[in-house]
Amino acid sequence: MMPTAFDELIAPHVPALTALAAKLAGGADGADDLVQESLAVASESLDRLRDRDLALPWLMTILRHKWCDELRRRARERQVRPPPSAGEPGACDAEGVRRALGRLPADERRLLRLKYFEGRTAPEIGLKLGKPAGTV
Repeated sequence: MMPTAFDELIAPHVPALTALAAKLAGGADGADDLVQESLAVASESLDRLRDRDLALPWLMTILRHKWCDELRRRARERQVRPPPSAGEPGACDAEGVRRALGRLPADERRLLRLKYFEGRTAPEIGLKLGKPAGTV
């Protein structure tokens, strides 16, 4: 069986692609999918590779573009996701917030009240509490 262009040009670089993908994705979990998608694009556009000596940089560029696509997809997903409904994990209601605030020490409750309910800035809160602004 004769080796294909894919076997000759791309297969030797899969370990380097996998290492880069793991670095970008923060581990092996998303790396395999990223490599797989990149290899699919590379195999479809192999005829566009003009210089065989530049196969690795070309493949890494494809992988980087796929990673950027993934980051954009995640950002869109975060923006569109509606807040959790009552009873769902991550949901909170006014009573739950009151209970959580009630469990905090008085000075931490005061700080949160100044910041989130009165809209004070860190320097204003620091002045009011007698603490440096960087610590509030």
